Amino acid sequence: MGSKKLDAIEEDVKEFMLECTELLNQAEVDLLNLDRGGVFEKSYSSIFRVFHSLKGGAGMFGLSEMNQHMHHLENDLTKCGAKKSITHLEISYFLKGVDAAKKILFGDNPKFNFDDFNSKIETPEVELKNITPLNKFISHTHHEESHGKIMIIDDEIEITEILKEILISAKFDVFSYTSAILALKDFKAIKPDMVITDMKMPEMSGLDVLKKVKELDIEMPVIYISGHLDKKTLLDSISIGIYAAIEKPYKEAEVISTAVAALKISKMFKLVGRSINLMLYQFAELEDFMKQKGQHHQAKLIKSELESLISYRKSIRDYKKAS
Repeated sequence: MGSKKLDAIEEDVKEFMLECTELLNQAEVDLLNLDRGGVFEKSYSSIFRVFHSLKGGAGMFGLSEMNQHMHHLENDLTKCGAKKSITHLEISYFLKGVDAAKKILFGDNPKFNFDDFNSKIETPEVELKNITPLNKFISHTHHEESHGKIMIIDDEIEITEILKEILISAKFDVFSYTSAILALKDFKAIKPDMVITDMKMPEMSGLDVLKKVKELDIEMPVIYISGHLDKKTLLDSISIGIYAAIEKPYKEAEVISTAVAALKISKMFKLVGRSINLMLYQFAELEDFMKQKGQHHQAKLIKSELESLISYRKSIRDYKKAS
């Protein structure tokens, strides 16, 4: 990593790669929305932010191939912005470009020809063919104004159905499982905002579920709902990071209020983390610009502050892991 790059730890790079995947998925959604006739300005702005942020982040972490790929995509997208329209073939080009970016991110070397864009930009709009839609897990309980996605794990199907009904009424998307193993297998694909689990189950205990979830996402709020809240397990769970424990029989209002509060805190942490990342991603270009303007001292101060943020975030992570 060159001298212009911030000192990044391996965990920051992993976090950047995960965030890249999420942002690229969002770009796919926006591109498909454009293909369905969505408002150009709104989707274009969202896609541009993704391309620009990932270009800056890849540059900051020294991922040169990813940086160059996103740089080309951003330049081509800007041409569509200049004419304030995008054809079906151009959408196809960008979808393939996003797919190639994912492969580059995880070490593949996809064949992607940027010259294809110039051959498509003047081509009349035709029906898209052979485009693989974004794989999405959509709950049957999906709400247009959903508060978020909740994964419920309980070996008793009657309990999962009762909890599902309660949380659906509070406008949550719910994914319920009677098998903890299957639930954790689907965890990365579903990307829940919260996990609600029983404590005593035949395949895995609630404590085991908590440990595994925290390995996958240390910030993920986990809530116990159980009739067996023994003191030792609770103390162990608190040290790992359980958000709350609700004892059966529970009140509907208590379940909803606890879930809403947990989600608010989770979203706050994610927003803070994403805001820090956005500042980091933009710094690579900003530093060069400031130095060109002779603002070397100001650039050094900003870099120092950002490195302090990285160090502070690392200390928080280390504390959570130690706990």
